[in-house]
Amino acid sequence: MKPIVFLTMGDPRGIGPDIIFRSLKEIKLKKAVINVIGNREVLKEAARRQSFDASRVEITGIEPLLNPGAAALACIDIALKKISNTRLAALVTAPVEKKAIADVSEGFTGHTEYIASRCGVSSPIMSFITDRVKISLLTTHIPLCAVSSKIKKDLIVKHVKTAAVSLEKYFKIKAPRIALCSVNPHRGENGLIGKEEKEEMAPALKELKASGINIRGPLNADFALKQALERKYDFVVSAYHDQLLPAVKTALGPSVNFTMGLGFIRTSPDHGPAIDLSPKADPDHRSMKEAVKLAVKLIS
Repeated sequence: MKPIVFLTMGDPRGIGPDIIFRSLKEIKLKKAVINVIGNREVLKEAARRQSFDASRVEITGIEPLLNPGAAALACIDIALKKISNTRLAALVTAPVEKKAIADVSEGFTGHTEYIASRCGVSSPIMSFITDRVKISLLTTHIPLCAVSSKIKKDLIVKHVKTAAVSLEKYFKIKAPRIALCSVNPHRGENGLIGKEEKEEMAPALKELKASGINIRGPLNADFALKQALERKYDFVVSAYHDQLLPAVKTALGPSVNFTMGLGFIRTSPDHGPAIDLSPKADPDHRSMKEAVKLAVKLIS
């Protein structure tokens, strides 16, 4: 039996449906069954715009009268239910507008956190995969002013151990070489301009090394990224959302958002729904294409 890759349409007002079918048109679909979840009319119209034969994939329809936030959320919930009942499956999620979903689901801050909560996973890892570098975010969708309070030894230890397991399981990297980025400039200057490195990161690194994890840090983010690009590290842990991600997205992409620690494969493009773009526009589908390709590769 072929594995199944479920794709959610994302916000129906955005580019999700179009980049899904544009991507599928360029990918060989022999290794997995593709099931696209969303509003049938929205999906069929997007397939027509992209000159894609929708009969090549399965479509699971949702209630057509739902507002955009509720529709996007319904797609996620249906996908999670299907995955829980499917032996070999992966999930690819098209972009959503967080505020639209938060209006119908209080507390929603993003796909990663919501899916992890539904799956009973307390500490999911938001990672970004490119041909040249692999990174993760120690803290994700929180205000920058709240980052410092979240940088704790236990979080670092759990995060790195989960990442190491995922790198070996999915990417076949044995004993991955991992770099941890400092949160403060110049690694905190031994406590002069920040204490997180000394009080939280150093003890975490000591424990991780004692457990057999090949890790170094805390390192300046620019140095860690440079060394990873020189193949001296397999994986870099970014302290906060916009520390390494802008460089990865703009200079090293297209990248794929891959959630580690869920127990199943979930990928997504590295951008938002671009609701302001016209459906007739020419949206960049490269990240979605790579997200689908990675999901198919890892599940096959």
